[in-house]
Amino acid sequence: MCLRTKMKINLVSVVLAMLVILSFLSIASAESAVEWYEEGNKAGSLGIKAFGDGRYEDAIIEFDKAIKAYDESIKAYDKALETYPDHEETLNLKGYALVGKGLVEYQKGMVLEHSMEYEEAIKAYDDALKIFDNAIEVFNKSLEINPNNADILEYKGFGYYTKGVIFNLMNRYEEAMDMFNESLKINPIDAHALKEKGDILCSLGRYEEAIKAYDEALEIDPNYKEALENREFALNKTTTPTPSILGFEAIFAIAGLLAITYLLRRRRLKDD
Repeated sequence: MCLRTKMKINLVSVVLAMLVILSFLSIASAESAVEWYEEGNKAGSLGIKAFGDGRYEDAIIEFDKAIKAYDESIKAYDKALETYPDHEETLNLKGYALVGKGLVEYQKGMVLEHSMEYEEAIKAYDDALKIFDNAIEVFNKSLEINPNNADILEYKGFGYYTKGVIFNLMNRYEEAMDMFNESLKINPIDAHALKEKGDILCSLGRYEEAIKAYDEALEIDPNYKEALENREFALNKTTTPTPSILGFEAIFAIAGLLAITYLLRRRRLKDD
């Protein structure tokens, strides 16, 4: 066998070996990513429970742990994607980790707002918005590979929905409306998004449009309590009471009594 042939065989062997090594490294990164993701979910759940119990400091501690764990998970997925940048499942898992991190940042913002640490709350909300932008970008890349993945399309819609909720909390109503509309393009029968859209329209004083949004939500879920209550509020805002004739009669009667009282008083003063 000539030297050139041996060199070709050795080169092929090296390339194959490198591919095997890279595969093992990718698998190891993916396994590490899953472990960190689970840690993030666990800490996030503990943070939500602490928030519900009114233990705000404990909630912040757990949320920070969750954010750190999700960051490690995302780094590990990025490491795996260096080898296989178009690996659909890895992209999806990275997107899930970003959604988890975004939700924790959003919850952290709510805790800080309840603690009246408003500047820190705004920062957390802004961070959450950026994270969800990143998640949507990752899901878009995954959908380019597999446009028929209904689960990922749903996650993308959830990303828009959550951004809408955050914008609403920040009183950025027009941006919130845009996000709910994007979410409804993906899932037109999402009663929650329709209810949230109605709430935004109420905040903007567009009560008749709000009632229409609530009606659409109630067509999907007739027992949606918040949509029913908020529809009633919007309906009351659109109803302008018309003064009745009896009301005018009462006003004139009061005016007449005042006039008579005034005349009688003047007469008494004159007689005195």
